[in-house]
Amino acid sequence: MIVHLLSISDKPQSWIQEGINEYKKRLQQDCILQQSFIKPIKINNKTPSQQSKIILSEIKKDSILIATDERGKKISSIDYANILKQYIENHQNITIIVGASDGLPESIKNKASQVWSLSNMTYPHKIAQLIIAEQTYRAWSIIKNHPYHRS
Repeated sequence: MIVHLLSISDKPQSWIQEGINEYKKRLQQDCILQQSFIKPIKINNKTPSQQSKIILSEIKKDSILIATDERGKKISSIDYANILKQYIENHQNITIIVGASDGLPESIKNKASQVWSLSNMTYPHKIAQLIIAEQTYRAWSIIKNHPYHRS
């Protein structure tokens, strides 16, 4: 299975990317974390529809879309592990999308099968990428009964 982390941002600073790479390396072949980036479009009246078209072109047809938004559903690490396990068992790939500083267009959130909030706090989108990478590894470790996660 592939977890595609799609970010509406420039590439993160090296220290953030190093952290993401560490979690990518720890994951095994049954769960691969991929990253891609879409350059944010400057805001104007047409921005949401333009950005939506670009975002949709980056999502693979066989991938389940999960959007992140501060008003999304709060899930725990165990919840994510259960969701990830279901997708692994069904041989489905997922795309988790992190919006730019202005968030995601409503049309993308409406198209998503789920909309998650990472926390009650607001994070910079580049930190959110690192959090998703870590939580993907944590969810995988829960599924595999790896000692990384202790509860």
